[in-house]
Amino acid sequence: MSQTLSDQELIRREALQKLRALGIEPFPAAEFPVTHTAKEVKGLFKEVGEPEQVTLAGRIMSVRVMGKA
Repeated sequence: MSQTLSDQELIRREALQKLRALGIEPFPAAEFPVTHTAKEVKGLFKEVGEPEQVTLAGRIMSVRVMGKA
C-alpha cells in the first residue's frame, strides 16, 4: 500500500528528521515529569491549604459562556 505525501507533509517530515539529527526530540511528552492527573489535583486541592507544587500535562480548555468574544 503506497501513500503519496503532499509537499507540506514532505517539508514537515524533513524538518522532523533535521531536528532529530541535531539531537532534539520534537515530541518530548514522554520526558515530561507528570506528578498528578487532573482528577487527583481536583480531589487533593478542594480546600485551600499549604502551597504544593504539582505538574500536569494536557490541553488547556475553557468554557465560553458568551461565545468567542
